[in-house]
Amino acid sequence: MKKLLYSVLILIIAMFLLSGVSGCKKLTVSNLSANKHLREANKLYAQEKFRKASEEYEIALEKNPELDVAYLYVGTCYSMLYKPGKETERNLEYSEKAVKYLQMAEEVFPEDDHVIIALGSIFDKIGNFEEAEKYFLKILEKSSDSPKSFYTLANFYSQNGKFEKANEMYEKRIELEPTNPSGYHYYAVYLQNYRAWDKAIAAHNKRIVAMMDPTILDSYSDIDKVNADIKRVQDINKYIRNVDGNKAIPAAQKKELLAEKREELKNYPTLEEAIDLIAEKELVLKSLVDEAEKKLVDLSEEKKLEFAEAYYSLGVVAWNKSYQTPVDDDIFPKEDRKKAIDIGFAALEKAMNLSPEYPNPYSYMGLLWREMIKIDPSKSAEFVKKNNEYNKKFKDIYVKKRKREEYLKELEELEK
Repeated sequence: MKKLLYSVLILIIAMFLLSGVSGCKKLTVSNLSANKHLREANKLYAQEKFRKASEEYEIALEKNPELDVAYLYVGTCYSMLYKPGKETERNLEYSEKAVKYLQMAEEVFPEDDHVIIALGSIFDKIGNFEEAEKYFLKILEKSSDSPKSFYTLANFYSQNGKFEKANEMYEKRIELEPTNPSGYHYYAVYLQNYRAWDKAIAAHNKRIVAMMDPTILDSYSDIDKVNADIKRVQDINKYIRNVDGNKAIPAAQKKELLAEKREELKNYPTLEEAIDLIAEKELVLKSLVDEAEKKLVDLSEEKKLEFAEAYYSLGVVAWNKSYQTPVDDDIFPKEDRKKAIDIGFAALEKAMNLSPEYPNPYSYMGLLWREMIKIDPSKSAEFVKKNNEYNKKFKDIYVKKRKREEYLKELEELEK
């Protein structure tokens, strides 16, 4: 994931080189020799030849110190040359020069996003979490209405094992645009990467609902609120038990603390009331989703494929939940495994009905039938047969799709 962040950084700077530098006043100086080295450095940078590019940038700066925009580029070159964990004198020099030049760039362009991201990236690479976080937070402060800012921070926290903070960034991204399916999609991918299967399934479901009818998300919010109330009631009751059993707390203080928490409990439904309320709201939600799904048959084939891909993603997570959880009734009872498998079956069935020529769901439908062996090993032959049937369907549709693509490509060539 870190490679992705640095690749994005290269792209950002390269685009900045192509679009912003040519018209910069600092680069229209009369020092032709410095400009010549700068142009050569830019060309080498675009080719990702960072060592040679850094040499050319430094020569350009030596000949014309006023080319302060080059600080960002030479600093980025050294950042790309630095290899985390490689303890050599040259590698240490790369990191030191990267920080030096990028901080010089910050002095000249303190509000430039390219500089801020580059500094965050190099401090991240050298393992200085506090400094890296400081710069990535600057991006969020400057662009708190930009989804990209939240994803940048979420990615940074995730890479550094700060999963609660990463989770917070994804949730804040969703709060920014609660009806945008993309927020739920990216969050679901993050969750499944860290095997938070149930949360990933919920995020995929919300993504699909946001695609169908965003107003249905209100029902999800109502259910989430009741679940949050249940969690709060459980926490309060745990606190009450701990305080009540703590003999070190003076009686008068204990009485006051318990009274305060018992008074707070009155603001929430009882556990039984909450369970009934969730069941009632889930029925309403199911009814709304069922009605919205009926309308999908009237969509264009292109739109149907979009929904098929979304249902397929949900089915894959359900399969992963079963496949990657050990066969142990204490860890994962068979009834819970069956629920996960059934979620997968339902999602993949919807995908296949919406877009019968989309091959991927057939493959995972077969894999889900193999997971059924964990539920009832005595029927393994039957389940393997189902697996084989869906594998054949997958291969047939895939081959047909590929032949069609090749045929269309040949037609395009003929038209040329």
